[in-house]
Amino acid sequence: MTAAAEAKWTSGYLKPADLAELRASVATAAPRDDPRLFAFSRSGFDRHLASEGDFTRVTLRDLFRADLEYERPTRARLTSRPRASLS
Repeated sequence: MTAAAEAKWTSGYLKPADLAELRASVATAAPRDDPRLFAFSRSGFDRHLASEGDFTRVTLRDLFRADLEYERPTRARLTSRPRASLS
């Protein structure tokens, strides 16, 4: 297992118990793996999670920010199209 995630799409904060549940699920599903943990929360994170450094916090703002890697414009090469001849 490479990654595991917990999503809390309610009006409440993601709490330490939610992160503990994610860790328990990972330990059950893949006891020998050490996946990267992600926590998605619409409303934010409980202040008690500030000391937890082994997971990536993802907020609603993160999901919709304009500078995401896949949205960065690439420099398109200007190519000239051959013009159709009228003769």
